[in-house]
Amino acid sequence: QAYNRALAIDTNNFWAWFNKGNCLGRLKRHDEAICAFERALAIDPNNADGWYNKGNSLGHLKRFDEAIAARGQAIKIRLENAPAWYNNGLDFANIKRHDEAIQAFDMAVKFDPAYLKAWVSKGFALAELKRNEDAIQAFDMALRSDPTLFNAWFRKGIALAELKRNEDAIQAYDQALAIDPKIVDAWRYKGDALEELMRYEDALAAYDKALIFNASDAYAWYKKGNTLLRLDRDEEALSAYDQASAIDTDGGVSYMKAFTLNRLERYEESISVCDRALAINPNLEVVQQPKAFAQQELRRRVALITTPRQQSFWARLLGK
Repeated sequence: QAYNRALAIDTNNFWAWFNKGNCLGRLKRHDEAICAFERALAIDPNNADGWYNKGNSLGHLKRFDEAIAARGQAIKIRLENAPAWYNNGLDFANIKRHDEAIQAFDMAVKFDPAYLKAWVSKGFALAELKRNEDAIQAFDMALRSDPTLFNAWFRKGIALAELKRNEDAIQAYDQALAIDPKIVDAWRYKGDALEELMRYEDALAAYDKALIFNASDAYAWYKKGNTLLRLDRDEEALSAYDQASAIDTDGGVSYMKAFTLNRLERYEESISVCDRALAINPNLEVVQQPKAFAQQELRRRVALITTPRQQSFWARLLGK
C-alpha cells in the first residue's frame, strides 16, 4: 500500500515499482511481481537487480527460458553477479541443459569461490552427466569450507557408489547421517552399498533404519525382502514383500513375492500373486516366469495323483 501511494504521486518512481515487485515476490504473487519489475525496468533498463529479481519470479513460475534470459540481462550489466550465474545454473538444470548449468556454476564460483551452494549444484549437474569423478571434486570443494553440508556428503556417496567405490560411499553416507540421521534416502542408499559388498546383516539394519523414519517406503521394504532372501530367511522376506506390495503394485515386487512363494513351495499362492499383478497390468512380462514355474511344479504333482477326481480339480486350477 505504501508503494501504491508513492506511485499515485509519481508513476515514474523506479524504486516504488522495484520494491513493490520485491514485496509481491515475497508474497508469492509472482505474476504481479513481474509486472512491477517490468514497470521499473521501463524507467531504468540498466538496473541489474531489476532484471535479476524479474528472472527469479519467472523461475518461480517455471518459465525457465524467460528467467534465464532476464538474468542474462542482469549479467550483461554486471558480469560478476554470482547469484545471477548461480540461479541461471539452477534453471538450466531444471530444463536438463546440464552442460550450460555447469558453465553457469563455474562463473558463479569464479566470482565468489566461497559460494558453496554453487559448488554443490555443480556437483549435482556433473553427476547427471555421469561425470562422477568431477562431481566428487565439486562436492569436496564445498565440504572443505563447510563439512556439515548434508547434501554434499549424500550426493558424494551416490557418485562414489556409481563408481563402485562402495566402501567410500558408505563413509560418505555415514557423514551425511551424522548430520541428519532422519533422512530415509541416505539409509536406503547406505543399505544398497552394503548389499553390493555382501554385508547383508548390515544392509538389513540400514533398511530397518529407513523404515523407522518412513514405514510407508515401498523400496525399503522391497530391498529388505531381497536382503532377507539372500540370508535364506524366506518367510521374513515374504512378509517384507507383502508390506511393499501393499504400498506399491510394482511388477518387481510381485515377481520377488512369487519367486519367494515358489521357494517355499507355495505354488498356488505364487500363481495368485502373478494373476493379480497381470490383472492390474496385462503386459507385465516379468511375472510370467515365476507363474510358469509354479504351474510346471503343480503339473508335476498332478502327474503323481491317480484319483480322477483329484486330477480334475488340479486340471481346472491349472486352466486345462
